Amino acid sequence: MIFFVIAIAGAFFLFRLANKSKPTQANAVLKAVAVLPFRQLGPGSADDYLGVGLADALITRLSNLSQIIVRPTDAVLKYAEPNQDHAAAGRELAADLILDGSTQRSGDSLRLTVQLVNVKDGRPLWADHYDEKFTDLFMLEDSISRQVAQALALRLNGDEQKRLGKRPTENAEAYEEYLKARFQMLQYTYDGFKSSLAHLNRAIALDPNYAMAYAGLADAYSIASNDYLAPREVMPKAEEAALKAVSFDEELAEAHAALGHAKLHRYDWSCENDLQRALELNPNSVPVLLWYGEYWNYRDPSKAIPILRRAQQLDPLSVGVGNFLASAYGNLGQFDEFMKEAQKVMEIDPSNPSSYGNLALGNLRQRKYPEAIAEFNKAKQLGGPPWVQSMLGYTYAVTGKKEEARQILVELNTLAKQQFVAPFVFANVYVGLGEKDQAIAWLEKAYEEGDELLGASRFFFWMEPLHSDPRYLSLMKRLGLEQGPVK
Repeated sequence: MIFFVIAIAGAFFLFRLANKSKPTQANAVLKAVAVLPFRQLGPGSADDYLGVGLADALITRLSNLSQIIVRPTDAVLKYAEPNQDHAAAGRELAADLILDGSTQRSGDSLRLTVQLVNVKDGRPLWADHYDEKFTDLFMLEDSISRQVAQALALRLNGDEQKRLGKRPTENAEAYEEYLKARFQMLQYTYDGFKSSLAHLNRAIALDPNYAMAYAGLADAYSIASNDYLAPREVMPKAEEAALKAVSFDEELAEAHAALGHAKLHRYDWSCENDLQRALELNPNSVPVLLWYGEYWNYRDPSKAIPILRRAQQLDPLSVGVGNFLASAYGNLGQFDEFMKEAQKVMEIDPSNPSSYGNLALGNLRQRKYPEAIAEFNKAKQLGGPPWVQSMLGYTYAVTGKKEEARQILVELNTLAKQQFVAPFVFANVYVGLGEKDQAIAWLEKAYEEGDELLGASRFFFWMEPLHSDPRYLSLMKRLGLEQGPVK
């Protein structure tokens, strides 16, 4: 089913939009906008993806406007629950205004209500409702985006007007599959990524020229690699999908970002050109800034910090940005700054395993071993990735608890029979045990596997016993990286 609308129906639809309540123009441009997940009304969970998917689509469109800052999707996900205090959410997100609403779907019919609210005084700047066919979803998104721009009295240049109304596909079913894929990908779980890949492949089957779906496919592979999927298997697929996205739409920022991210995880340093191109097309993209910061974390962490600070301004509540910023300071040996950023991440999300993992690393660096062990255990209990277990094993080893450290190795080997476990994590434990030959053997496996942790290891303080080993230096040379241990 495709988005062909006959002339009479299209004219009638546009007439209705023109005669709906006009947006009230704001007295001043409000710079930071948070688009919250739309609440689902009515029974059933089959359309749970729709509220997040609509918000994600509007965020993508509005983030192309240079006169406002739009909080990224990751930042607003926690406000998807019903009965949220959205004014409070706006304040937490440091947003000047929020866009929120509700959806109710019955078959092919969709009822959508939406409002743009000033966070400071709770005053609506614009509100509207729509009763349309689900296949008119793009028209709804077009209308909402343009009326938000009008309410904020934004003057759009030609490129912005073009991007605001740009449709990624004309196939309604393909678009619905894409929305479902984005919803699943944003869960950041093994099952979520698996489901996301299936939906994206279905979207591409329905529309083989769907550039955004190819970019999404590349992102799903890249983000899931190392934690859930084997890089050697999935990263070539990620790069292939990203190249197709660029070939179908050279002006799609997400396509260049996906290509740069895929190349980065393969240690192809030409990724910088792709990431820079993505930033030219969308300078306010938090994911691109994050990946560009990741690039410099490998090459020169001092250059990562201003890039990540910019990402933090755009998304002040991002755990991911906070973690990368802490990592950059840690790679530079600035552990006071590292701990400051780690504490901020803990304040943002005390239930996130990485919050405890960062604090554990800081305490490990200061040889506060009981505190580090307690925090690594907490991160493990919260479902932290195998890396957390390995660092717990390392800490046991360097404090003389070698039996406990070897038990961690048993656990990791058992887990590796069930899912992918990055070879690098085994090397962590063997370094703690003082078994350099075993550690180097696992790092060689990491190189063969395309393990993303290997390149950054030249900055890891716990890897210092290997930094001068000729076998380790050979690995770094093969990655195109020079030695640079923490001072």
